[in-house]
Amino acid sequence: MLATARSGTTRWPGAQRSWARVWSAHIRSTRSLLARSYLAWGHALAQPQPGCIVVLKRGLDPRFGHVGFYLGLEGGNVRLLGGNQANSVRIAAYPQSRVLSYRWPEPSATDTPQSKVFSAALAHVLAMEGGWSNDPADPGGATNFGITIGDYARHKGVPLTTASAPGLIAELRVISPETVRAIYRDDYWLRARCDLLPGAPAVMHFDAAVNHGVGRAARMLQEAARVPVDGAIGPITLAAVRDANPLALIARYADIRRAAYRRLSIFSRFGRGWLRRVDATLAAAKAMASVTVTWPEASSTPKESSMHNTDPKWWAQSLTIWGTLITALSTVLPIIGPFIGLDLSGALIVNFGDQVTHILQALGGVAGTLMAILGRFRAMAPLQQSLITMRL
Repeated sequence: MLATARSGTTRWPGAQRSWARVWSAHIRSTRSLLARSYLAWGHALAQPQPGCIVVLKRGLDPRFGHVGFYLGLEGGNVRLLGGNQANSVRIAAYPQSRVLSYRWPEPSATDTPQSKVFSAALAHVLAMEGGWSNDPADPGGATNFGITIGDYARHKGVPLTTASAPGLIAELRVISPETVRAIYRDDYWLRARCDLLPGAPAVMHFDAAVNHGVGRAARMLQEAARVPVDGAIGPITLAAVRDANPLALIARYADIRRAAYRRLSIFSRFGRGWLRRVDATLAAAKAMASVTVTWPEASSTPKESSMHNTDPKWWAQSLTIWGTLITALSTVLPIIGPFIGLDLSGALIVNFGDQVTHILQALGGVAGTLMAILGRFRAMAPLQQSLITMRL
């Protein structure tokens, strides 16, 4: 939560002190209760970015101010997510004339391109989802920041029952930013594999996962990437998304979402809002198109497995070759043996071949056991990751 400061006090005690740990990957805040203290925090931005801090003036007293998270422009106003806005944590609009500064945290070890994309995507989703709602007609029940009572119960690991519902609803109404971020990260961002996508598709796909469901969004992404649609985002889908033109991809994704909405029976009632959401998401995704994203090498797209094994193999390791050789010897040598001075029976040759085969199998068993032991030791060793960079 954020706070409005008045003469060194705030209606939301301690809120300003903790916001940075939540929304900016544990980056240190100003440790002050004065809203205008953020004028000296981080660095100033010439143009606002989704998720940045906006410092506003309030009245004529230079001590008074307000801070919030920037979500976007609406006419001549800035839309902010903040605390103490109409006595609640909510989204509100303020005239641009009140803006004193747009602030962004200084780079740190945790300020990665992936975290920036997630922060921007989350800010957009929160703007789309809105705040507290407990409409009896809503099948999702009590909802705050787009998180339903069912989502919250699953996150806590608590069964949603008649007995537990009142307590869960009370907690959901004052849900902390930490929990909001954790639910969206774990249940949508990571489950939908947005962390493995370039910036623009990641924003579009994240919003779709929240609004349509993770499984349906996966099929939409595959359709937009023009790969087989099976709902499982794997190496083929990831490679196609990363190789595609990001702007063209998200444009196709947006069209797929619009078509999906139009097929719903209640489109006539909610369609305009849904289409506006797609347009807003497309704009937010385009803003992330130039972000350079890196992926761990282990998570990068592997080469497709071949139907044929091209690894060299010593011919003596193959029981198939041995079987063919023994069959040939047992058939041919008894016939041609007497002509070259050899008197070998087929049974003798087969017996010799069986013994060789058993010896090879025994040696193979020993070798396999040694390799398994060696593999176990390697598995216990610390893993190392290398990073590859793709500039979009």
